[in-house]
Amino acid sequence: MSKHTPGPWSRATAPGTKIYGGEDGRELIAMVVDRDVSNIEIGPNCDLIAAAPELAEALREVLARIDAAKRDGIKRLYLPLEGPWVDEARAALRKAGVE
Repeated sequence: MSKHTPGPWSRATAPGTKIYGGEDGRELIAMVVDRDVSNIEIGPNCDLIAAAPELAEALREVLARIDAAKRDGIKRLYLPLEGPWVDEARAALRKAGVE
């Protein structure tokens, strides 16, 4: 699998259809242009794309905890209800506009 441009990514301000990332935050990642999608949808689409690195990292953390529990022979996984991993997952979902 090829690697993506490192995050965090951000959505450009007005008109807000460009996503930037990379080490200095200035590398163009994507530009959302769709004549069949209303302007109301383009913003949330850009937010979701910009949140992709954080969403991927949050999922990696959840899966790492599940894998660790399996290695330890745990049959049911009881994850802590608080902690940085929960905060990061919620922040990624907020950034994506899906929470």
